Amino acid sequence: MNNNIAIKVEHLSKRYRIGQYVGSRGGVIPFLMEQKKSGKVTITDEKMRRFWPTLEWGVHFVISCIDQMYGGEIFVPRIPSMRFMDLADTIALDAEKGVVGICPEAIKLAPVNKELA
Repeated sequence: MNNNIAIKVEHLSKRYRIGQYVGSRGGVIPFLMEQKKSGKVTITDEKMRRFWPTLEWGVHFVISCIDQMYGGEIFVPRIPSMRFMDLADTIALDAEKGVVGICPEAIKLAPVNKELA
């Protein structure tokens, strides 16, 4: 059932949220580069992964979604990822790595819940 048919609206709002892009201000790369200067970088968890959307990729994804939208959809992209530890080793190979641990609230978070999967 299409939401446009179920609910008569004159304007549909479309939203996009992906997080930080590779190379963005406040992203993980500048953060690790700054920590590298001290000789120690912090890792949340050795098993944690980071997604790698570029700004160009994000623009392409949004435009491709606009062509398919009717209203009410949720688009979940497949984004390249890598282990955070591999990234830290690449940026600061000789730096000490400190695992700080994940906050308990974040363990419960999921990008997509079971109902949407």
